[in-house]
Parts: sequence; structure tokens; C-alpha cells
Amino acid sequence: MTNTIHGSTFHGPVIQAGQATVTLLPPGPPGRRFLLEQADPPVHTVLPRAARANEIPAEAAGCSGSRTWAHRQGGMDYGTSRLAVTAVGGVGRSVVIDSVRAEIVGAPRDPEPGTVLACRGQGEGDWTELGIDLDSPDPAALIAGSDGVSYAPYFRNKYLYLESLKPELIGLTVLATDHSYDYVLVVEGSVDGKRHSWRLQDDGRPFRISGVRKERANTLHSMVLGWATSYDTDFGAGERCNPCHEAGEVLPGTEVKGAPKPATGWPRTPPPPPPAGTAPVLVVDRRDPESVATAWAVTRSSFDQALGDPGPDGGIARAVPYLVPALAASPASARPGRAEAATGAEDVQSHRARSVVASAFVYPDRPDPHPTGQLDEPVVRLTASVWGAYYAEDGWTAPLAAGASGSIVWNLVLSRQSDGSYLISAIT
Repeated sequence: MTNTIHGSTFHGPVIQAGQATVTLLPPGPPGRRFLLEQADPPVHTVLPRAARANEIPAEAAGCSGSRTWAHRQGGMDYGTSRLAVTAVGGVGRSVVIDSVRAEIVGAPRDPEPGTVLACRGQGEGDWTELGIDLDSPDPAALIAGSDGVSYAPYFRNKYLYLESLKPELIGLTVLATDHSYDYVLVVEGSVDGKRHSWRLQDDGRPFRISGVRKERANTLHSMVLGWATSYDTDFGAGERCNPCHEAGEVLPGTEVKGAPKPATGWPRTPPPPPPAGTAPVLVVDRRDPESVATAWAVTRSSFDQALGDPGPDGGIARAVPYLVPALAASPASARPGRAEAATGAEDVQSHRARSVVASAFVYPDRPDPHPTGQLDEPVVRLTASVWGAYYAEDGWTAPLAAGASGSIVWNLVLSRQSDGSYLISAIT
């Protein structure tokens, strides 16, 4: 097997820009080959260190740029890797593919620590979609659709025939949730009736992908108007479907009895145990305005009456350290956020419920931020949104806010202090 890369580089199992040709037959008569292309794919990568939005350079703007930069920093794909393949049959050769699977190299590892960078790409056209779940005991090719990867094997009474000079477009989505993996792809089939097996690697090395961390953590998202910070749990886990859909129709053969069902409605995740004390929810980088805003929004919206919090006001009181003194002493410090329909305080009190923020999203509140999210001005304006739920020991639960978005939103003004840290100076 030989790899020839034209105007592009390998980053995990994804080819960015240009093309790469992978020859899978020994030298000799024209045979079967793969052409791989990828244009602005969805990207999840993890940097092996803490990072904030204003540290991301201009070269990392956009999906392809962020992956290239992250891999140069020692990062790897996170949760999902995407490989786009054009398979071409050789002249006068009969090529059949009847199996695609992943082979794990070495021992699985824990999900990688660090900062996750995320970017959602554009559509990729009409493909034969395959998926591989590396957490499966048999990571073989699965049927996939536009809404995710199924639990149904693809090569079940089915083959891929490669006609002479006729491209076969294949999209391969590789999933890793529980662990991090090094792996190679094993393609099996026949050429002119004789069995062949090909091993696809990352330019002679195994592909690498990180699993998904279970704890809530900050994630940086690439947006049209710059980078934004989110606080979430299980972010980056690949999408699964049962059944799957394509062009609004159920994809045949994708419904599997007994397959896990995705969580729907509230609570979004099983309620975590009550916090051990009233310490701030997050470790905060005081010189990063998005970190301060995230910590304020999460702390302000999280409370537990069993720990002595007097209802939602407990969260407000614990969030005071993120405010300038004048605002902390003002009624504006308790200003409610905008919500389509907030759960009534009387219900929360009667059930002695506690609240848990499932996720938060903080982004620049201005039309023209620096394209890489540089937020180091004396005054920074941000928008903060939180999603979460109330839980009670009697089983009662409700979202913090109902409606289409299910979020509570604040507009915040943060001011840089004399020591370089930021505090919230206004809430609107």
C-alpha cells in the first residue's frame, strides 16, 4: 500500500483540502484505488491543554483551519472522525468489497484531557454512508444516514462492487465515546475472484481518536462571528439513529430491536448527586471574560435548598464574587434572564427542588468581534444562555425554562480590573 498526498495533509482519518490517493494493490496492472476528499467537514478536536478563545490564532478560523492547527498542537479528533472516500475500480478488473472494519492497535485509553474545539461543517453530498463504532466489541461497518450511525451491519447480504473507472462515493463516520483508540481500517474483498485484504493507516501510522469525557467541561465553538465558550456534559458524542433517515425517509434495514434509545425530554441527563458544598461550580480563569461569565451563569442558576440555599436566591448570592461591588449591592444583581416560559417559583419551593445547569453557552454580544474570538478589551459584552432542570426527591422534575429554545438568556457587560481580571459590571 502506498499513500500519495496532493495539496493536503492527513489529520487523523480526515483529509483536508486537495486530494490523497491510496493505492491498495501491489504494483502491476491497473487496479482498485481510493480517492479521498473532504471539504469543510464537521470538526471536534481536543487540545492536550487548557485553552481559551482569545488564544486561538487567526489560522485556526473555520473548520479545516481549527483541525489543522489543533493537530499541530498535538491534538486529535474527538468523539467523531469523518473520512470521505471515492473508490474507483481499475480497468478490466472485477473488484468487490464485502467487509470494512476497524482493528484496535494497543489498549484503549481514557478520554483525552484538554480543551475541545468544535465546528459544524456543511453538507457533503450524496454518499454511500458507513459508520464504525470503536466501542463495539465488533467494530464493523454499520449503515448510516443523514441523522447519524445505525446499529445495523452494512455488509449483511450486501456488497460494494467497483465498476471500471466509475467512482463509488463512500462516507465513513468513526465513533469513539467510552475510550480513546489507535486503530487501522481493514478493507476486505476480492479482485478478479481472489481474496484481498487492505489495511488503511494514517500515512503509515495508526489513526487516533479521543473518547468523550463524561464530566461537564468548557468547549470552544467556532462561529461565524468568532469563537464562543460552552459548558456541557458528554459533548462530542456521535449521533446514533434507530431507524435512520435519508431525505426525510426511513433508511431500509436500519431499525434494530433492542438498540439503545436516545434520551429525550427532561432531564437531559441523569441528575448528578447534590454538590458536596457551596463552592463555585467551575474553576475560573479570572483573566478570561468568557470563563467569568460562564461561571456566573452556571453558579447563579444552580442551587440546592437541602444545603441551605433559600431557593434560587442561594445561587444568586454565591455568584456575587463574579460581580463588581457596585453591581453586587444593586437589585440588578438578581435580574432574571429572558426565558420563553420559566418554571414557577412556587412549584420549586413546594417540591423543595434543586436545580442543575446541564449546559451553558457564552458568546460575543456584538456584530463584529475578532474572527478568532479575541476578547481582551477593557469592556467586553457577552451573551450567556443556560439550560438545565429542577429535581426533587419526590420525583418531580421540570426544565429551567420551557419553549422551543428551553434556555434562559442574559446580556452581560464585563470590565477589566486593575489586576487584569474581569468582573461583571452590568446585567441586562
